[in-house]
Amino acid sequence: MTTINLHQNKQEESAAFSIKNAGGLLFSIGIVVLVLLGIVGLKYYVPKAQAINENLTRDVAAENVKLVGLKDLEQVVDMQARTAEIRKNLEIVNGEVSRPAMTKILDMVGLELNKGVVVTVLKYEADKLTISFETIGFGDVARQIFNFKSSKNFDQVNLTSVARKETAVVATVEMMIKKTDVLATK
Repeated sequence: MTTINLHQNKQEESAAFSIKNAGGLLFSIGIVVLVLLGIVGLKYYVPKAQAINENLTRDVAAENVKLVGLKDLEQVVDMQARTAEIRKNLEIVNGEVSRPAMTKILDMVGLELNKGVVVTVLKYEADKLTISFETIGFGDVARQIFNFKSSKNFDQVNLTSVARKETAVVATVEMMIKKTDVLATK
């Protein structure tokens, strides 16, 4: 039988092996170089980024100091607006307050409230009183309105809304306050 040598020369085999290894080696060296360049770049970038961050922090602190001054100004303007509203609400005539004290109005409302009635909103302007209250049922709303209508302190009592909620009945009543000696403030 004839033998055929399928093996090539050792020299050709060695050259082919070194070319394959050289490509893989160059690829590996390239990746290592890129990683090293990234690390060196980060060593320079991180301190610069920290310096920029510190500068921005200082700038923000300086702007906050300026804003604190504006907040003080806002508080002064707010206080002036509140003072003007209080003066308007007092209705000073001939050097005396002509508007009744709110505590007296609250006392009058408190005297007329039935048990189980909870006042949720009370609004007073120019002798007109608007009260929103909650009760357990519609009968309690009717009794409360009757109390307001039969009161010596209130006049022109009108039910403006009534609604059933989950746990209560909510009603709103508008009424005028009668002028009496009790309301005169001095």
